[in-house]
Amino acid sequence: MLPQDINWNKIKNKLYEKNWIIYAQKPLGGVNSVLQYLGRYAHRVAISNSRIVELKEGNVSFRYKDNRNHGVQKIMTIQSVEFIRRFLQHILPNNFYKIRYYGILASVHTSSLREQCLALIGKITFLSKLEGLSAMEVYGIITGKNTALCPCCKNGRMEIVHRIPIPDN
Repeated sequence: MLPQDINWNKIKNKLYEKNWIIYAQKPLGGVNSVLQYLGRYAHRVAISNSRIVELKEGNVSFRYKDNRNHGVQKIMTIQSVEFIRRFLQHILPNNFYKIRYYGILASVHTSSLREQCLALIGKITFLSKLEGLSAMEVYGIITGKNTALCPCCKNGRMEIVHRIPIPDN
């Protein structure tokens, strides 16, 4: 069945007949734990070192989860050249990115859709409050933490002495 052959209105009406129970829990550790989780998810490698069991005689043994067998942990041994080939398949070519933005966050819609959405919900003044602030100042406003406070004595203020330039690729 092709997507154009599906009666989407019928499916939508059927879903609206059901009383949905929505449970949305606050993030347990707050903003920082959510950011750490997303960072691990978005920037992880193809296989972590802890899953590699043995390197011996040109072979690599590693743990994997067999989803066909209810997620049972198993060990697979393959030649090192095949292991490297599989690992390299997870490296993205230049100008490809893991994280993409869709909808109002897509760069193609930056000026038009975002402004329309903000006008609809009446939050146009929100952008002006953050405009011109550094990333650390915005982080401080969102989390309520003073990023300039000395982490040792909790009294003094830290100042930026030197910025390390990020090289362009």
